[in-house]
Amino acid sequence: MCRNRQQLRELQLLEMTVEAEYELAKLEASGAESPEVAEERMSKADAAYEEGVAEFRKFRAELPTDLRKLTAGYELRVYWFEVFECGRKVALVGLPVFFSQGSPGQLILGLIVCFLTYGMYTHFAPYEGSSDGSLAQLAQLTIFFSLVASLVTNAYPEDEVMSVLLPAFLAVPILLTLVMELEVIDWLTALTEPDDNGNVSRIGRALLRVSRMATEQTDHALRSNDADKRSQRARDQRRRTLSRAKTLKLEAEAALFAPASAPASAPATDVRAKSEIKLSDEAASSGLPVTAQVQAKIASGRASDAVAGTMQVQVAIDND
Repeated sequence: MCRNRQQLRELQLLEMTVEAEYELAKLEASGAESPEVAEERMSKADAAYEEGVAEFRKFRAELPTDLRKLTAGYELRVYWFEVFECGRKVALVGLPVFFSQGSPGQLILGLIVCFLTYGMYTHFAPYEGSSDGSLAQLAQLTIFFSLVASLVTNAYPEDEVMSVLLPAFLAVPILLTLVMELEVIDWLTALTEPDDNGNVSRIGRALLRVSRMATEQTDHALRSNDADKRSQRARDQRRRTLSRAKTLKLEAEAALFAPASAPASAPATDVRAKSEIKLSDEAASSGLPVTAQVQAKIASGRASDAVAGTMQVQVAIDND
C-alpha cells in the first residue's frame, strides 16, 4: 500500500468525484419544473454515473493483484480498512494471552475491542454493499453479548434470571441476521403496498394496524415519561420550599424568644421583613397556596403569627 499510495489516492479521488457528481445531479433533477424534465435529467445522471463507474473499475483493475485483494469489497475512500481488520483480530485473539485464562481482564479487553470496532464500522461504513456493513456490525454484537454472557456467568453462576436473559440476548443478533439476509422486512413492506386498484390485502391491513398501534403506544409511553419527570420536578421544588419555610420558622422563633439582654444581630423587624420576602418568593415559584392572611401576619410584626404562617405552608405541602 505504501508503494502504491499515490495510485490509491487518485482512485479514491475519482470514486468520490463520481459519487458527488451523481448526488448533485439527483438534487438538480428533484428541483426540475416538470416531471418530464426531472425524468430527462435523471436519465442523463444515470448514464453519466454508469460511465464514471465503468472508468473507475477500469483503473481499479490496473492495481497490482495483491493490492486488489486487500482492497476488494471496500470503498477506496477507506482502502486501508483491511489493515484495521488485521489489528482488530490481533487485539481480539492475541492480546488476551497476557491475561489469566478466563479472568475478568480477558473478557473486559474483548468487550472494549468489540465496542471500538463497532464504532469504526458505524462511523466509516467501509463496505461497498450496505448489507455487508450491517452483517459486520451484527457480528460484533454477537461477540459482545457472548463476552457479556461469560462475564455474568462467572459472577453469578446460579442466577436463574440470568440463565434466561443471556440466551435471549445471544439470540437477538442471530435473529436480526436472519431477518436481514432473508429480506423479511422488504417482504412485509411489500405486503402493505396497494395493488393496481389501490387495495391492500388483509395481511397488509393487519400489519399497518399493528404498526400504528405500536407507534401510538410508544408515543403514549414517551408522553407519560415526560409527565412523570415534570411531576417529580414539582415535588422536588415543593420539598425545597418546605425546607426554606422551616428555616424561616426557626428565624421567627429566635426573634420572638430571644433574651432582652442578648445583643441582637439584626432587628426583629428585619427578620420579619426577610421572612416575608423569602416565604413569598419561594411559595410563588413552586405554586404553593400562601394566602394573603399569612403574608399579612408576617408583615404585621407578630413573630408568633409568622411561625403559624410557615406551618400553613408545611400543611399545604403535606396535603399536596
